Parts: sequence; structure tokens; C-alpha cells
Amino acid sequence: MVMPEGVILLKSFSDVKPFILHADEMVQRFSVQYFDEAKYWGEDLLPLILQAVNTALADARRLLLAISRNFLQSEMTLKEMMSMIDHYPKEQYLIKRSMLNAPAPLLGRFEQNSDLAWSPSEYKMLEQRVHLAELDTDRLFKRLLEYSEEGRGRYANEFDYDFGLYLSRELANRPDLSKRVIRQYLEVDYPEDYDGYDDIYACELAGLLRMEEYIPQLIKYLHSDADLLLEKAAVALTRIGTLDVIRAIQREFQSADWSFRLFAGGVLGTIKHPVAEQTMLQLIQSESDDSIRTILAANLCNILSVEGIPIIKQVIADGYDEMMLDLREPLYCSTVINGIVLPEGEAWHRELLENERAFRERVAAESVLSMSGTKSKPMIKVKVGRNEPCPCGSGKKYKKCCGFGA
Repeated sequence: MVMPEGVILLKSFSDVKPFILHADEMVQRFSVQYFDEAKYWGEDLLPLILQAVNTALADARRLLLAISRNFLQSEMTLKEMMSMIDHYPKEQYLIKRSMLNAPAPLLGRFEQNSDLAWSPSEYKMLEQRVHLAELDTDRLFKRLLEYSEEGRGRYANEFDYDFGLYLSRELANRPDLSKRVIRQYLEVDYPEDYDGYDDIYACELAGLLRMEEYIPQLIKYLHSDADLLLEKAAVALTRIGTLDVIRAIQREFQSADWSFRLFAGGVLGTIKHPVAEQTMLQLIQSESDDSIRTILAANLCNILSVEGIPIIKQVIADGYDEMMLDLREPLYCSTVINGIVLPEGEAWHRELLENERAFRERVAAESVLSMSGTKSKPMIKVKVGRNEPCPCGSGKKYKKCCGFGA
């Protein structure tokens, strides 16, 4: 994948690449996320990530594999991942899901020569993807429409939602794809209570094809109450990644609702551009909501902003939404990559590592209790409507607070 023409990066990708193999697993993970968030999944990156996976401890290995599933595959990386399944049987689900993202023609060659044991559901997914290479572009587009219809009224975890995204990617790679037909598909005005996936797969295509004329519609989707649509619109805006995207967000940000500001702040953090940096530096100064300030501060770290470091440190000192994330981790990692030494950096690093270790021990202990049949005290669950006030007392609607993304 290449960056949009004319895009200026705050820091060169070639400067960040070596940190994928950094000795500190925290910095490794941050570096891989840096590329993943920017939707830059070039073929040159996955070999480095797999090298890091092979030297990582189990928990770090799983995180790297989970982050790297979208990176471009080659015949070499597919073979490498096949061999990894024998070495890391507990991670085989993550490895196979990553392999299934390879282009259909490559998967076809791999299927014929593979002696890998697939479960029936995995083999069905493999066959579905391989079959796409046999379809001409018109039939492939019809298959996307049919598959979207199959998802009507079903949650994303009730059918292979990812297959629709895979169909969209295969379609976007076809050189004879008619932009006119795609524009007709993208310009449908879906009702608010629409329960299908056409609008979501349309977002995927708009981003993959970098259709700048679709920016206003994607910005409109950022005001939606449908979390999955919000997420895919944000991804599409990141892929388009032009100054027009930044300006469109800037125009609406301060007067928009909480979820728009949350997702739009995330988009600004994935467009690694000096104008995105300056926009976030301005917005964070006038933002009063702790959660949005936290997101903006984290995303200044994610674009490796040097100018933002004093502001991020001030946000940490003033207090922020620690339930959302620990700002010390992205700030520490961004300063390591920028070659800046924070006076408090090493102390933060030790505490972050200790917190990770304690969390892993707690998870392991709970796993032992579960296997032994020991039951913990049952929790009383209260069903809360998505538009009702959140029971935590924040004053926000449940869907925009503790129920966000549920």
C-alpha cells in the first residue's frame, strides 16, 4: 500500500521501521501499531513483524500477531506463518486469520501446496477466498452485494463479516473496476435504522479507492449512532488521508457531539501529517471533556509529535481519563522513537512493566480458578438501554460511556 499522493509525513516511515525490532516489547508494539493505524501495511513490514514475533514472549507474541493481521502477505510470509503454527499452537487462530487476509490468487497457490490441518469452518473461509480469483470483476461486485444482503438483520459476530471486507479489498484491486458503478453504490442514502452492511462495505471501498468526493458522506457517518459504521467511516477517512479530511474534521469538531469528537480525534492521530498535528494541538487546548482530551493527547503521541510533549505531560499532571488508557505508555514510546529522554521516563517504564506483569499474573490466577471449577461471586447485572443515562453517573448516555462499542 502506498500513501496518498502529496502527503507529508511528520516522521518518515523508514525512521520508524527499525523500532519494530527494538529490544523493548512495549516500543515494538507501539511501532507496529503506528503503521497499522496509518493503514500502511506494505510488504516490507510483515517480515520484520514476524521476526519480532519469533523473539517475543507469549503475551507480547499474541499482541503482535493480533495487530499484524492486515499487513500485506507474500509467498515468503505465508510459508513463515505456516511453520509458526507448529511452534506456537496456542496462537494458531491468530496466525490463520492473518493468513486468510492474503490476496485470493496467492491463497490459491498456497492451498494447493498446503498440508496444514484446517478446521471445517477455517477451510470454508479458505475456499471462499480462493474462489474469488476465478470471478470476473462484475461477478465479484455482485458477490459483494449478495453477501451484504446475507448479513441483513445479523450482528457482525453472527456471520463472517470479515469476508465482506475481504471482498471489498479484492474488488478494489481490480484494474477494470468501474468507478461509475462504485459511485452509484456509495451514493445510496441509507436510513438510520438500516440493518444491513452495504453502507459499511461502501465505506471500505471509498477508503480503499481513496475517493475524496466521498469525504462529506464519511464525515456524516461520524455522527451516526451505529458503532461499526462509525469505525469503518473513520478507517476510510484515514485511508484517504488528505488535507481535505483534516479540514472537514476541523470545521465540525468543536460543535459536534462526544462520539464524533472521539472518532474524529482518532482519525487525526492516524493521518501522520503536520497539519493534523497542529489541528490536535489547537483542539486539545480548548477541549473540556477529559475523555476527548485523553484521546487527543494519545493521538499526538501516535503521530510522534515533539511539539505536543509538554502539553501531553500537562494533561497527565492535570488528570485525565485513566479508565480509557494510560497516557504514560504512548508518551514514553514516542519519546524513545524521537530520541528524547524524559526525566520521568524510566520510572514510568518500570511502573508500566510492573502493571503489565501484575495483570498477567491476575489473568493466570483467574484461569487456574476457572479450570479448578471454583466459582467467583456472581455479579448482579442490570440491563441498560443504549439511550438511557449511564449507571456510572457520568451524565452521558450509556452508548457513549460504559456501553460504548457494546
